[in-house]
Amino acid sequence: MLGELIDFLEPKIKVINHLKEKYLLATRIQFVIDINANSDSSTPFFGLNKNAVSFLYKTGTEVDYDL
Repeated sequence: MLGELIDFLEPKIKVINHLKEKYLLATRIQFVIDINANSDSSTPFFGLNKNAVSFLYKTGTEVDYDL
């Protein structure tokens, strides 16, 4: 899902940064991770690839993880 969101927003980085500066806004992405206590379930994993890290850096976006 994050990849799809970044693919959609990446061409708009200049617009995002312009609006942040003009209106004194901040950007944040929050992830809610559901952990299943069942030992047969896979463990939660969340990775950020270089493209995601680059987008987050270029837009000054904070990331929150809610477990």
